[in-house]
Amino acid sequence: MQNTTYIAWNLSWIPDTVYGVRPDTSFQLPSTPGTYTITPTLHGCGAPQSLSPLTFSVPASSPPFVSSPVVYGAPCLSTGGDVRIVPVGPSVVDSVLYILPNGAQQKLPWADTLVYSVPAGVAATSVLAVFDFGCGLRRVQAVSISALTAPAQINNLFLSPSPACPNTNAYWSLSGANIQSVAVYLGSTQVATAIASSWGANGNLIYPATPGTYTYMFVARGCGGYDTAYATVTVQGTGVVASFTAPGSACVGQPVTFTGPSSSAGVTSVYWNFGDGSTSSSFTLSPTHTYTAPGLYTVFLSLSSSCGFTSYSQPIQVYGGAPTLSGLNINTSGATITYAVSATDYDSVKWFFGDGNTALGLSGSHTYTASGTYTVQAIAYNPCGTDTVQQSVTITAASLAGRVASVEGWLAYPNPAQDVVVLSHPVYQGPAEVRVFDVAGRLVRSASLAKVPGELRVGGLPAGLYSVHLRTDEGVAVLRLVVE
Repeated sequence: MQNTTYIAWNLSWIPDTVYGVRPDTSFQLPSTPGTYTITPTLHGCGAPQSLSPLTFSVPASSPPFVSSPVVYGAPCLSTGGDVRIVPVGPSVVDSVLYILPNGAQQKLPWADTLVYSVPAGVAATSVLAVFDFGCGLRRVQAVSISALTAPAQINNLFLSPSPACPNTNAYWSLSGANIQSVAVYLGSTQVATAIASSWGANGNLIYPATPGTYTYMFVARGCGGYDTAYATVTVQGTGVVASFTAPGSACVGQPVTFTGPSSSAGVTSVYWNFGDGSTSSSFTLSPTHTYTAPGLYTVFLSLSSSCGFTSYSQPIQVYGGAPTLSGLNINTSGATITYAVSATDYDSVKWFFGDGNTALGLSGSHTYTASGTYTVQAIAYNPCGTDTVQQSVTITAASLAGRVASVEGWLAYPNPAQDVVVLSHPVYQGPAEVRVFDVAGRLVRSASLAKVPGELRVGGLPAGLYSVHLRTDEGVAVLRLVVE
């Protein structure tokens, strides 16, 4: 390097030469996979001297590993049915694109559950889960779904702890085959239920408050019949058992308090696992923890006391920022609007219709009872903040005309109707019993309204003319209703 005034670096992935005076110059490596060379040439008082080139390779990028989503529930071959598909582990992408067997697509936030209805007669199918990491990196997981025909079969049953203190939060796990759901009974009282996955089911239950010996019956249900298994536990003594309360969701950077047992009497050890790699073994029953990355985490508390070793777990959804709403879509038909919106990173979405009524969810319908211009507003909530979208709708008197059936002050609207009918009265606001009869006098629908006004669902009824009988403390009224 003596007598060298500068160095010319020839980089095979760019057309220009890079010049420098230091032998440890840094370069931006190529982003495209392949084999490349770096050739330095020394320049000084004499002739340029080229050194041996350095050859290196940039490997092809691969998307991160993603566990296959878990399928809860299994349809019967003869009837079909719903299954729930849930991603597992910390969120690695904001949303998951699901491609259904019929080619339809649904894009859902990571924390949301896909509900897919398997048609009757379909023995096996699959849903594709697409995880897009950007920059062309994408991983596709095939989520297999199989229909059941055979009876449920229990192979293994686990219930712990035993012996244990009164009111202990116990964990149970059941594995087997052809299981759709599991119900747990203590005597004739059902104390726990769970929808099965492909391997079985698990859950929690609370032991009785009175010491004694108790036998739990586990009933596994399947398409072709059920199977039962039993577990006996001993409840004895007194002491502290693991349990805690905490919010169901939190925001990155904001402290979360987990409130454990109020008494530490007899407790000899405490261990917290916050699900993000952080743990605490200090003798703290109500710690505070701050998450640094978004995701779905499971928090565990384990403690030892005079009751022995007990544990408890609870999930918490951590968001990286406020929710986002997009794609607001509101359509008006007469006095009824249908509404829908897309949301990400949200705990809940609440709608305000401008007439004092509200609703929860991403979509639905609403019927106005008076003309006017209303502001329809959707607000998404999570612990990091809110997001709001809104749109104005105008309901005219003409929209309401011909859409109301009335007798003795009672109103039913819309009329004709397709799904929901609102029953109201200008004075009466108490409860009402509602019965719907077809033209042959057969009872086809009944409902109990806690108060008036209230909604009567007529979806699923064949199109035609019906009579609606309303019975209250003040008497009986009969309205005519047309179902389209």
